[in-house]
Amino acid sequence: MERLRLKNFKCFRDQTISLNQLTVLTGTNNSGKTSVIQGLLILHSSIHNNGIVDLNNSLGVQLGFDHSVLNRYAQEPNIGLEYMSEKNDGFRVQRAIVGDQSLCYLKFDDVTSGYVSGLSLSAPELYYLCAERLGPRLTRQFGVLGYKNVGVRGEHTAQVLNEYGLTSMVDPERCVPGTPNQSLMAQTNHWLSAIMPEYKVSRIEQLGLHTLMHVQCAGHPKEMLATNVGYGFSYLLPIIVSGLIAEKGRYLIIENPGAHLHSASQVALARFIVRMAMAGVRIVIETLGDYLMEGMQHEIAEHPDFCSNVTINYFEPGSNGEPRVHEIQFGSYANMNQHHMGIGLYAPRP
Repeated sequence: MERLRLKNFKCFRDQTISLNQLTVLTGTNNSGKTSVIQGLLILHSSIHNNGIVDLNNSLGVQLGFDHSVLNRYAQEPNIGLEYMSEKNDGFRVQRAIVGDQSLCYLKFDDVTSGYVSGLSLSAPELYYLCAERLGPRLTRQFGVLGYKNVGVRGEHTAQVLNEYGLTSMVDPERCVPGTPNQSLMAQTNHWLSAIMPEYKVSRIEQLGLHTLMHVQCAGHPKEMLATNVGYGFSYLLPIIVSGLIAEKGRYLIIENPGAHLHSASQVALARFIVRMAMAGVRIVIETLGDYLMEGMQHEIAEHPDFCSNVTINYFEPGSNGEPRVHEIQFGSYANMNQHHMGIGLYAPRP
């Protein structure tokens, strides 16, 4: 279990959020879920940029000026971010002072640069998919990848599949059971078939600095372009590829993973998310999806030993604009051992 403390950051005056192997951020609208993700992204960026974080160009974050992220009730102009691990006595506290001038960056003090053993967030690799992923596009432009990742909007998904689809092998515990081909392309299509059965990536064509993705629909021998497939395919594909390529022990953060997906596909996607977390990827998802939550319950119920590795943080508005966060753990049979407003929706089926 790891923890993130947010002090005077956006809607949080002083709040600590638990981060498990699989962490779910859910609850009412406008209650701080996205701010938690932004806090993680800013802290990660500060570690690897000598404490300076561009508020409008840091892993897709667009937050304006430094005073825009200072809590309105803050009694002093200090923003504090703290990241701790129960497995490591070391911890990280960073403080940014918001001055009279409007700056489009934060400058943190008390920065320890580089990787700190035992702290997942300090590793250079972080995988983040924002809520506004790219929809169907005819082509995608190549980019320079510091490490293998699909980009914050899935813009490098075709590039990753083109460069690594046949040569990169997926860990056996992340493969669809009973499928012998462990290549990234094969497993991407196997998981696509499990979640969205009609489609698969048939081939990717490189056109100079652009890629053109061809898709095949079940029962139709001819290929089609990705632009002739719905938004669900374009939103789902980068999630699958990210889960298969993410380094063990690193964070994969996904906003609204069930967007544009049918309820049955959301349930199947939940199985994929749980499997990737069980395989060692630290996953944080932000969701309002009842079907996704229900699918997670059913998958975790089949692996009761994993229950303690899952934490649900339920957010709701509190007094003076600060959210209340209720930490909920799965009990035996993947039932919720605490219930709150809205959580009863996720009770297992009889």
